[in-house]
Amino acid sequence: MLALNNVKMKFKALFNLLICLSFAFAASSQSSKVDEPKKVLSLNPGLDNPRNSEGDFIALKEGPNMFVYSKYYGESTSDHAPASLAARYSKDQGNTWSAEDRTIV
Repeated sequence: MLALNNVKMKFKALFNLLICLSFAFAASSQSSKVDEPKKVLSLNPGLDNPRNSEGDFIALKEGPNMFVYSKYYGESTSDHAPASLAARYSKDQGNTWSAEDRTIV
């Protein structure tokens, strides 16, 4: 009888532990949700710049962040239109960006 009570107590303790762990897991998975995407830079087309295309953010060793993208010029928006690789820079982790492009290629 004593052995049966001991098994019941161990089972009850294990059950309670599993319940606590499941609540802890549920709480941690709620708090680790991924933030919604945030727009940090918007480069609209303009005069002699009919389109901007693919780009990538790069963390430079010297500290600033760089965004390099395809900047089209002329009048055509075709994939075969003339373009260059242009860059913008941020010294504050992407909160603000340089106002002017720097031509890379």
